[in-house]
Amino acid sequence: ARKIFADGRDVMYKSYFKEIKDEGLIDDAETIANLFEGKSEPIFDSIIMWELNAKLAHTNGAKIVRRLTELGYLLASKTEDSYEPGIPSLMSFVVQEQAAQRQALKDHKKKPTLSRD
Repeated sequence: ARKIFADGRDVMYKSYFKEIKDEGLIDDAETIANLFEGKSEPIFDSIIMWELNAKLAHTNGAKIVRRLTELGYLLASKTEDSYEPGIPSLMSFVVQEQAAQRQALKDHKKKPTLSRD
C-alpha cells in the first residue's frame, strides 16, 4: 500500500513540477522552498519578496507569489501578509528534483566526446 501511495504521490509531484517549470517559475519555487526548510511558522510576504529579489533579481515578486499561490504551491496564511507551503513535501520534491537535474547536467558536461580525427 505504501508503494502505491508513493508512486501516486510522485506522479502528482512530477505533474506539479512540470507545470511550475513550464511557467518559468521553478527557480522561484526552489528559492521559496529553501526559505521554508526547517520552519513551521508562516513567512511574511516581505521576506519572500526580498529573497526573490536578492537571489533572482526579480522586479515583480508579487506576481510570482500570486501565481504560485494560484497553483497551490503557496497558501495565504491566516496571519496577515504571510504564506505557508501549499504542500510541504512538494517543496522538498522541488528542491530534490532541481538538485538532481543540475547534477545530471553537470555529469553530461563531463562526458568525453568522441573526436573524429
